[in-house]
Parts: sequence; C-alpha cells; structure tokens
Amino acid sequence: MTKKDKTSTKNEQTDGDYNKDLNKDTQAVGLELNVKPFRKWMKEHYERQSKKVGVINAHYIMAAVDQVMTFSLLHGMSDSFKKNDKGIYDVSLEDMMNYIRLIPHLADTFHYSLSKYDDTLDYTKQLCIEKKMFNNYINKYVFNDNFRMNLSKSSLNFLSYLLVQTNTMLANTGLIMTEFAKKSRVNNNALTSALKVHFSGKLYEDIMKKVDGVETLLKNKEKQDSEKGDDKDDDKDDDKDDEKGDEKSKDKKKKKLDEEGSEDEEDKGSDDESEQEQEQESEQESEQESDEEDKKSKVKKGKKTTNRRNTEEKTSTKKIN
Repeated sequence: MTKKDKTSTKNEQTDGDYNKDLNKDTQAVGLELNVKPFRKWMKEHYERQSKKVGVINAHYIMAAVDQVMTFSLLHGMSDSFKKNDKGIYDVSLEDMMNYIRLIPHLADTFHYSLSKYDDTLDYTKQLCIEKKMFNNYINKYVFNDNFRMNLSKSSLNFLSYLLVQTNTMLANTGLIMTEFAKKSRVNNNALTSALKVHFSGKLYEDIMKKVDGVETLLKNKEKQDSEKGDDKDDDKDDDKDDEKGDEKSKDKKKKKLDEEGSEDEEDKGSDDESEQEQEQESEQESEQESDEEDKKSKVKKGKKTTNRRNTEEKTSTKKIN
C-alpha cells in the first residue's frame, strides 16, 4: 500500500468516525454540525425570556450559519497564521480580532461584540454543540486534518464567543419576525429574514449559499417523509424527545436521592445499633459495679459481725473470771 493509499484510508476512517456521530436529520440536509442541539438551545433561550414559542426548522438555519461562520473566519485569515519554532501554524487571538476589525462587513456585524468580549469566561460552554464535536469539525472540515494547524485555547474561546453572539442575535430577531407575523413558532423563514438584518458582504453571500442548499434538501426531506407517510410534526416529536430527556434526568436525580436516603437510613440504623450496644455495655458495667458494691458491703457486714462476736466472747469471759 502506497503512502497516498494509507492517507486515503486514514481519511475514510476519520470520515466514518465523525459521521457516525451525526443524526439522520443533520445528514439529510448535508450539515456537519448536529442540528438538534441548536433547536434545544433556541427553546431554552426563549424560555429564559418567558416566551412560549415553538421552533420548527429554524435550527437547521442556525447550524448552517455557525458552520459557515467558522469556516469563513478561519480560512479568510489563513494568510495571517504564524509559523512557530515547531513548524506549527498558530491561530492567535490577536490576529483573529485584527482580522475582524479590518474586514468591513465583519466589523459592521461584530464591532460592538469585540468590546464586550471577556477573556475570563469560558464561552465554549455556551455553544449549542459540544466542545469536542466543534473541535472535530474544525480539524476535519476547516483544517482538513492538517496537524500543523493549531487553534489556541484563547482563539477557540473567542470564536465560540462570536458564534454565541450570532446565535443570540438571530434567535432574538427571528422571534421579533415571528411575533410581527403573529405566528406561534419560529421557523426557518424567520431566521433567514434575520440574516438580512445582521450580515452583509461576502460572509452574507457565503451563508445564504449554504442556507439555500439546506432549505432545498429540507424540502426534499419533508417530501420524502410525506410520501412514506412519515410526515409527523418534527417540532412536536422533538418536544417529546426533550421531555423524555428531562424525565430521564429527573429519574436519575430521584434515583440518586433515593440511594443517598437509603445510605442515610443505613447510617442511622448503624448509629442506632451502636447506641444500643453502648447502652448495653453501660448497663453491664453498672450491674458489675453494683455486684462489686454488694460484695464489699457483705464483706464489711461479715467483719462487723465477727468483731461483735469476739467482743461478746471477751466480755463473757471477764464476767466468769
């Protein structure tokens, strides 16, 4: 096997390892970031605002935006990557911030966000997706498994911050569009309209190109589901999945509490047994002390009786004499 064949085989294996973590809905629309966590994030975001709205297909758009944002930013600034002593190209936080300031359409969208960035916070925890999957996406689809590319921890945190800001902007604007249209669910059209408000230039073009492709595949998916008789409301199905997940979480907490309660009862039982043992030992000691005192008392009485008899005998002897 040639070196090229080995590399090809390795890449195919990596593809398989990554793709197996993608759910069917994600694969159906040609995305590399799982879409369901985006829907869950949107639902929780609206609940925190006390907004009772549903989410239908909007999460597909948000996932597509995050993919394009990540790809465009890192590829766009690739010329500024600096090679370190070990031959690794580092993506520094400073270079990333400068790139956004210098590109007009990026500065228009994110100039306010730059001033609000707090490097003491971990924004990767606020992402819609898991940090591990996000890292895998960057390494595989952005850096093409090039081990010489390195996104520093601070750079990854800043990139995560930009995505969190973007998702929040789109979710909020999409909600406004939905309420204006007097709808009860935020859909893909609401988020697509929100994109026109917040993005411009090449980034907007790149995002819309991806979004158009996703929406086309989404329509095909819905058509195929309808033909198969599987045209159920995905929004309601996902709500059930979320409820099941919440129930499982509650069951785990309840089980844990029950176990802790059982342990407490066992501890309490062992404490009671210990107390009973101590009481029994104390009673036994008291009985022993009482027996010893009785013995001492009897000995003293015996001595007194003996002394009295001796005294009486002496007295009677004297009288006889």
